Amino acid sequence: MIVVPHDQNNVYHYSKSSGSKNNEYFTCMGCTRSKSTVKGAAILEDGNLWVGPDHGCVPVTMENHLKEQEDRKCRLMVAEGVKPRTAHDIFFKRTADMDIDIGEYNKYRRQYSRWRGAYYPSCFAGKIAPEFHYLYPPQKGKRWLLFEDKQVTGFASDLQLRIMAEADVLQLDASFGNAPVGYSQYLSIHALVGENGQEWQPVFMAVMDGKKEDLYDRIFDEIKKYWEENDITPTFKRILSDYESSLQNALIKFTDPEKVWGCSFHYSQALLRSVGRLHLMNYYSVFEKRDYPEKWLPIRTWIRSIMALPLLPIDERDFIWEKVLRNPPAAPEAEQTWPVQEMQSFVEYVENTWFTKPGNSWCFFNGGRVKNTNRSEGWHSVIAKLYDRKPKYNVFIHDMQLLFSKAEKRLEALKRGEKAREQEKKYKILVDRIQAYEDELVESLQSVI
Repeated sequence: MIVVPHDQNNVYHYSKSSGSKNNEYFTCMGCTRSKSTVKGAAILEDGNLWVGPDHGCVPVTMENHLKEQEDRKCRLMVAEGVKPRTAHDIFFKRTADMDIDIGEYNKYRRQYSRWRGAYYPSCFAGKIAPEFHYLYPPQKGKRWLLFEDKQVTGFASDLQLRIMAEADVLQLDASFGNAPVGYSQYLSIHALVGENGQEWQPVFMAVMDGKKEDLYDRIFDEIKKYWEENDITPTFKRILSDYESSLQNALIKFTDPEKVWGCSFHYSQALLRSVGRLHLMNYYSVFEKRDYPEKWLPIRTWIRSIMALPLLPIDERDFIWEKVLRNPPAAPEAEQTWPVQEMQSFVEYVENTWFTKPGNSWCFFNGGRVKNTNRSEGWHSVIAKLYDRKPKYNVFIHDMQLLFSKAEKRLEALKRGEKAREQEKKYKILVDRIQAYEDELVESLQSVI
């Protein structure tokens, strides 16, 4: 497009219509939009511009011209991945400096979403654009798409799949809020890796049309198929997930059931939800209120102790439950409102929900720094901040392609021996403290034996 001044306050916009070896021909965009029989024309010949005098349209005011130019820059920022609201803030500041009013963000929000979706190659369920079959830049040919169909599509590079097999610990999580248009959830797998220290990196992702067990089976079957075809023997020691039954059932088929662990956070969260349902929260929240009855403290201690059960070895966990924690605190003398039935219902919940699960799925003893799926949850929180609304499929795949391309670079650096990012000090202190308690317990048990 070229811009030609009409006078001090107005301009005409021209778009290229044709060209030859020495000349380029342009037509007035305003005349074209107004469908005028008289169309302004321009010729660029050897660097010299000739503009015809006749127009069938009204020229664009300088204010509208400047607004359009800044709007175009804003849309290009959105297309390149800048959050729409951030791009609009920049758009607002630039135009405000020119004393031009552009209107509030909601006026542009849908336009920006459509613009970004149109900027990238189209993707459909079961049909990923060829540009997204590879990590970025695609011309380097680093395969990223592992398999695709209409219900579930998975992505991981060769290095990421090898790292997944060799890592000490894996964890995974599915997110409903982050799934792109057309899919109900997004799943990611992360590996704790590094030759010089360890850090978390993503090694697999999938978009899924539901959370049925057969969809999870398809994902893990494709991963195992890749390993078998490339003579890779998985040596990871454990894999953690939340307690979604279809996911855990698929994991048990994917690997040794002894390697399938749950998540301490989701365990505690489930217990607190049960505490709330059974109207025990007032007794539990003893330190959150003033003038709290001291006689309720044993109930809080009892609930907290049940939360800590999975930190024991399986045999000791089961023993402490049977001999101690299975019996709720007795009512103080002359107490008439003690929640006997509520606590008994909580005991039944623990026994029916947790003691029926495989032992390792809720035992976190000797888990080191990894007892939950917080890394996966944190990853999904970061992704959620990328969007103001549910992303289009091609936009989501483009953004994930970039994230996994960056992860690939980081994995290569870690393989070369680059120092891993250190765990935050406050978490390391907590891990060391728990490890000291575990060592003390093991020593005590050995002395008894």
